[in-house]
Amino acid sequence: MDSALTPAKQEQVDQKLREAKVKGAVDRLLSQRIGSKYVNYQQYWLSDGRVAFVNVDNMTVRISEADSKTAKYWGKKVKAADAKAEDKIAQEKLLEARKDRKQREAEKKAAPKSEPKPKAVKKPRAKKAQATPTAEPTQPPVDPTKTATVYE
Repeated sequence: MDSALTPAKQEQVDQKLREAKVKGAVDRLLSQRIGSKYVNYQQYWLSDGRVAFVNVDNMTVRISEADSKTAKYWGKKVKAADAKAEDKIAQEKLLEARKDRKQREAEKKAAPKSEPKPKAVKKPRAKKAQATPTAEPTQPPVDPTKTATVYE
């Protein structure tokens, strides 16, 4: 047997799932073993938290309960995969935002700068009338050759 199902065989598997009266919609393929000397199967995650096990060789479908070990095990894996996918999307958005910001900054730097505005000509200020310093009486210079008189 091949390592993949033929389209006709996959259509039979899908038909069996529809006939199994699955309450929840089939969300994703969890695992499969095709082309083995052992039983060939596919496991599907259902939207209501259950797992559908399809035996590809004899076309039987078994659906686990939501509180079974298998459903809990795959439920944890599905939640982890969904969280990882959401994180990846968030990271991609963040990287895209950074890329856009860097591109805007580069465009801003590359854009020709506007010429500086000419400085306005300052009007001359009216000079204030300066007061002339008053002449203080100056003492005549002291002659060092003369002796000073000491008063007691």
